Amino acid sequence: MGAADDIASVVDAQCRVIGVDRLRVADSLIFPTILNGNLNAPSIMIGEKASDHILVFGILLSDPAQP
Repeated sequence: MGAADDIASVVDAQCRVIGVDRLRVADSLIFPTILNGNLNAPSIMIGEKASDHILVFGILLSDPAQP
């Protein structure tokens, strides 16, 4: 996870796959460093954050008042 111009980054901070349109990854594999412990809670948090981004993106697209 990182900036679009970082050669080592696969996804950006909004869980979008860099270089692929309309694809997001919500998995523990996107962590920038390997965690030392149970991955259950951090993986759930990534999924929640990704769903928030998807819902906000969908609301913005469906709002006729938005340009």
